[in-house]
Amino acid sequence: MPAHWDVQPRYRESVEIHASPDALAAMLKDARAEHRRVGRVVEYLERLHEKRAAERAAGTWPYAKDPRAVEAPCGKSHVCVVCSPAPDVPGKGCSNCRATGFDQTPCVPCAEATEAGAR
Repeated sequence: MPAHWDVQPRYRESVEIHASPDALAAMLKDARAEHRRVGRVVEYLERLHEKRAAERAAGTWPYAKDPRAVEAPCGKSHVCVVCSPAPDVPGKGCSNCRATGFDQTPCVPCAEATEAGAR
């Protein structure tokens, strides 16, 4: 469902006929706010793209595997994306990772493999 300011082509005739100046002003305000937000995302992605292209050209990307990395049997990361210092490196644990369940908790296949290996 599009945002209220995102007037789809099929609704434009109706908006032109029925929208009040106050409604149009509110839609315009929200559309401008979204435009600024998207502009910030575009700037960030452009900077990151330039950085990553330079790293690739210099031969420093992809990054070397972190020696602190956790090896999980499933091959997936079980670390918090918020508090871990690097991919596949466990963090200290934060309220976000504990609330979302992404706090170094292994998936079911990893837990079963760990239990089977311990026996």
